[in-house]
Amino acid sequence: MCLSVFRYTLDNSNADSLCVAVELPGVKSGDECDVDIIQDVLMVTVTGKYDLFLPLDAHVDDSRADAQFHKDKAVLSVRLPYLETL
Repeated sequence: MCLSVFRYTLDNSNADSLCVAVELPGVKSGDECDVDIIQDVLMVTVTGKYDLFLPLDAHVDDSRADAQFHKDKAVLSVRLPYLETL
């Protein structure tokens, strides 16, 4: 199976979180996207279309992460709060 090429951008300018924007042309709804964060790796899958495996350069709190799909631009935005250190 050949998966499509996609683009993404990382924004680490925010002091409390890392933001990732993934362009997903052809995707119509956030329901098509499967987002997982495991051991500081972001995984975004759209079955049969896209498969992103992105190691992150920071420790993130996956329990506080959130994602939004902007269907007008076909962009998935993922906000990953940094893990708080004691």
